[in-house]
Amino acid sequence: MNFRNAVHILMHSPLYFRLPLSERLKLVKDYCQVYMIVCR
Repeated sequence: MNFRNAVHILMHSPLYFRLPLSERLKLVKDYCQVYMIVCR
């Protein structure tokens, strides 16, 4: 699964909408870091 699809799924999950904005940003940032590590 590529990164764009993963983020798309994340952003459309009901859980994501329950999070406050700061938590969303943190989640996306963590997600990006994990992705960079995996793909290096």
